Amino acid sequence: MSRSRIIRMALALLTTGVSMGAIGIAAAQTVTAPMVPLCPEPVILTARGSGSEFSGPRTYPGAAGPSTGWEGASIARLLDRADLHGFTVDALAPEEYPAVEAWRLDELMGSIEQGRRSAVHRVADLQAAGCQPVVIPVGYSQGAMVFNGAERALADAAHLPGVLYLGNPIRDGRVPRNIGSAPTVPGRALPPVWPWEPVPSLNAPGQEGIDYCYRNDIFCDPGGTSVDIHTSYLTGNPDEDAEDRAMIDTVSAWTARARAQLDGGERVAVTRPVEEILVIDTSDPAVLADLASGIPRIVQAVTRANPESRVGVAVIRDGEKRWLLPPTRDPSAVAAILTDPTGRPAGDAVADPGPEVRSARNVITVTDTEVRARRTIISHAADGAAAAVLAVVTDQLTAPNAVLDAPGVWFAGQPAGLTGMLSRVFVNGPVRQRLDFGDGTVVDPVGDGYVEHVWRWPGTYRVTLTVTDSLGRTGTDQRWVRVYSGDVAAELDGALRALPSWSGSA
Repeated sequence: MSRSRIIRMALALLTTGVSMGAIGIAAAQTVTAPMVPLCPEPVILTARGSGSEFSGPRTYPGAAGPSTGWEGASIARLLDRADLHGFTVDALAPEEYPAVEAWRLDELMGSIEQGRRSAVHRVADLQAAGCQPVVIPVGYSQGAMVFNGAERALADAAHLPGVLYLGNPIRDGRVPRNIGSAPTVPGRALPPVWPWEPVPSLNAPGQEGIDYCYRNDIFCDPGGTSVDIHTSYLTGNPDEDAEDRAMIDTVSAWTARARAQLDGGERVAVTRPVEEILVIDTSDPAVLADLASGIPRIVQAVTRANPESRVGVAVIRDGEKRWLLPPTRDPSAVAAILTDPTGRPAGDAVADPGPEVRSARNVITVTDTEVRARRTIISHAADGAAAAVLAVVTDQLTAPNAVLDAPGVWFAGQPAGLTGMLSRVFVNGPVRQRLDFGDGTVVDPVGDGYVEHVWRWPGTYRVTLTVTDSLGRTGTDQRWVRVYSGDVAAELDGALRALPSWSGSA
């Protein structure tokens, strides 16, 4: 019997009110989270700075063959000193990413947007082989903005041993990944000012990486004034030598670790972390005891999907959903709360996850008489609550893994590209994608490529991608897009024009 048929049979029994008992547990245990091997050909994918010219193919230490020659001088100096350990060096070519030396914001944003889309297409092409791509993005200056803008989608769709940005104009100087001599405070984009506030972080939460910035770099140091410093990465500055070596050693460690994973034939989960939130609205000891006895298997199913997955328990008190236990990987902690649900709740149980939260929360409501997965009633049998919850969990683990690529920062009136092409679906059959742009505009269905959208007004918009497979199961992904006004764009245009012009910079 096929895995999907087992799940459908289990849910059908639950829907008709038949107690699942051991049948539901056994059926759920046959389902494992989708796993795929790592792609055998790992890639260093590079994006050069503005105006960087073709330097000719080069062979770097340990690399599997010569580069394409479009990586740019700053990145070439880095790769000359790192152990690339079987990686292929591949650069975004001019037709994929023009790296314009622009003094108008629309030209610059257009170049970055084209590069971001090309990076996503590259990973999608690798993903098409059925494996999990192994990619280390390395970007300098404008090229750092390309990869940083796509980082969240790439981190959800590929195995990124690390990401490396040199002189990133939109670096988030508050996070631990910052090294180099520049102060660790929020950076800025396009001096002399970013519009009145720090740039929202575009980093993927939990992603290992380095944002490397020299002190007085005009583009990544908030107090920087020097163009020469910006173009001097890895040229042998004695003041930066120790930090240079530490950064290069880290990159070499990323490649060595990835190679060991490949040599070991490692398979990786291709679903993002899942938080299963059990919202308890019952005082029936039988329901609570049933959940407590089944919680080890529920937690195991959730964490098997991804080690970062967790289970949380909430209660409804006085008509309000409140935390009883924040999400955890410890089944004993969950069981203890369920058998003694008198602890003091703290915080909102099912608030929308903020822009820094990767997990997709699947809220399962358990009452005296029924179990609900969002709005769908799946069981009326109180003594089958644990089995019903476990059936929902297993169904979620094989639901589509939606991956949305959208810009984190944009400008009103300018067309932006959004796509779900990096999403994965684990059953054969038709797939439907739906995009909600957060401003009242919905596209349904969405095609395979990029969808153009224009936000008319400044603000922060939550964009939601919903992917539905042939069994009717859905996966969702969300991104927050900060849209600035045309006035801000005009200010940045003025700031760009005020900068001194030079060749091969920015």
